Amino acid sequence: NVPYYRKIFNQCSFRPESIKDVLEIEKLPLLCKDDIKKNYYDFIDETANPDDLVYMASGGSTGNPLKVLMTKEFRSLNHASTHFYLNVAGFELGASQSIRLHGNTMPSEVLEKNEFWFEEGNRLTMSVYHVTLENCAAYVDAINSFSPVYIHAFPSALSLLVEYMCSLKLSFNPSIVAVFCDSETLYDWQRENISKVTKAKIFNTYGHTEGATIAITYPNSTKLDSIGAIGLVELIGEEGKTLSEKESLGEIVVTGFNNPVFPLIRYRTYDIATLSLPVDTGRPFVQFESINGRVQDYVVTKQ
Repeated sequence: NVPYYRKIFNQCSFRPESIKDVLEIEKLPLLCKDDIKKNYYDFIDETANPDDLVYMASGGSTGNPLKVLMTKEFRSLNHASTHFYLNVAGFELGASQSIRLHGNTMPSEVLEKNEFWFEEGNRLTMSVYHVTLENCAAYVDAINSFSPVYIHAFPSALSLLVEYMCSLKLSFNPSIVAVFCDSETLYDWQRENISKVTKAKIFNTYGHTEGATIAITYPNSTKLDSIGAIGLVELIGEEGKTLSEKESLGEIVVTGFNNPVFPLIRYRTYDIATLSLPVDTGRPFVQFESINGRVQDYVVTKQ
């Protein structure tokens, strides 16, 4: 029902109903954001009711955001992913006091009071754009007064805040037991600094607006396990072939299972990761030692 894949499947003599091994998906070409933009309407299921569709825009970290069509049901499934990784850590979404230190825009009436946060039920949403040495004490006072159980943050913003806290010899109240980092690469030095100041368990999560994958850290681990119910994850090398050796460095490529109205098959994320091999976890899906950054972050030398 999707014109683009009808054409690609015919070109590659690919018959989904005849697949016997998941690696047969390598017969299909990799899909990049420009392919979608050039053929946008050919990615839409011809049987989909336009009135049932909504869209979300990718974050555009490459400077090239993409509008992804989806059903309201798929959007709910995306929301369920947040419930899932919070449950893994022992929390219920909205049941505990929490801090959100993300890219939210602050209402003008909040900024006029020289505050950089606002309350929404059990959540205190804070601006990442006003984390400065001068504002650090005010941020810490607001967080301590709110007594959060966990923090959900861009690692770069929270890392900067705890760096300023160390300079000013400030500390958090002991209410914080967990920190969830997402949307950016969490570097080891950031994890160490955040853990040292918050004295909390650090959970790393990986996903994207396109909704074709999610990977999370489980308790007692720093590795990222992909969730097989969301999509198929490949780590590919320069030749476009799936890597399987431990500690292989490659690009994450995903095939989503849950968005039939705008399916993405072998979609390039341009995120670079190091492969791990699950051992005695009972979770047989792709596991990453770390997310290392984006393709655009790397400089390739002759060596």
